[in-house]
Amino acid sequence: MGVLGHDRFGEELMDGPEGFDYVLLAQAQLGAPIDLVSSIVRTKGDTNSAHVAVETVFTDGEHPFDELKLAGVAVRRHHGPNYVVLELSDADGQWAAAAFTTGHEGVFHIASGQPRTDKRWDKLERALSARQSVSRCFLNHADFLTIATDLGRYSPILVSRLTARKTEDHSSITRGFSQSRPTPQQAVDDIEDQGGVVRTMSMVSDEVSLQIRRIAGATFYGGQPRYFVDNVLCPLAAAAAVRRQLVSNRARQGVDDELHALSIDLSANLFNTREETGLLLDVVSQMPHTEVAVFHRNPYLHFALFDSRDGSNFDIVVTEANSIQIYPGYRASQDAVARVAQALGERFGASSIADPPERERVSIEELIG
Repeated sequence: MGVLGHDRFGEELMDGPEGFDYVLLAQAQLGAPIDLVSSIVRTKGDTNSAHVAVETVFTDGEHPFDELKLAGVAVRRHHGPNYVVLELSDADGQWAAAAFTTGHEGVFHIASGQPRTDKRWDKLERALSARQSVSRCFLNHADFLTIATDLGRYSPILVSRLTARKTEDHSSITRGFSQSRPTPQQAVDDIEDQGGVVRTMSMVSDEVSLQIRRIAGATFYGGQPRYFVDNVLCPLAAAAAVRRQLVSNRARQGVDDELHALSIDLSANLFNTREETGLLLDVVSQMPHTEVAVFHRNPYLHFALFDSRDGSNFDIVVTEANSIQIYPGYRASQDAVARVAQALGERFGASSIADPPERERVSIEELIG
């Protein structure tokens, strides 16, 4: 499908867009609505395979592509009823990325035909991360299994490859299954027995071949696009919408307000000693645009975190070995709350990020006034 193209400066490029990117641009130039299922079908052609990588993000109301800047890349924008498609030109040729609206306010699917491991995706991800209004969320094991169970309604689905990370030492686990493939539940149970957290899970069935990623994303390889869109991307959008609501409007309003923590529940008891809670301090201290002030170290940990990008501030408290409590201050933007929760949850293998139940509330007023 590749054709010679031109960048916005009129210079001929060696390689034109191919596969899904070619289909995206062909439709975007018409300005009509783009249906993701039919776009993947067109990409497949007479074969049963295609490569479409998707990441799901949420924003504070802005479009994720607003004021997006990619170094060394010429950008042309195509706007449509349910999308913005970027026609991108770099030293290697032309490619495309699209931001599709979803059924949830402020939630978008970012899609491209480029492999997720390609440097182009890394550049796009860095550009999105530089925007303070764009946030990502991670999937927990329950999310993986819910998607797998839904896909399994059509035909038995098995795990072909899996990567994970151990929460204690951050070491990697990689498993490939050419034969005797486990079910998703068996694969997750095995990783949990090793004290790990799943990062990617590639699955196959008679109906679909795909990968799901912990950082709310998925890649379609082949099979029925409808199942990929309805049973994978729709749940990803719903998960992002829940996270968006969770991190919105968290700032403390007045001195008499009841304090409401955001609880990062961990899959293991990681914070039993002063040395182990010190690892949490090390991780936070290395986060960009943050300043830390420690108030208490033993028997519990309590420190303040300041985000220099927008002035957001938090008190972070550890009173249990398997939980981190984040108390937003008088300024706590959606982006800052999401960024801190995401970074800590990802590094320490969170099983969930949620409002703590009533019984888990602690009397924290003495600590942070």
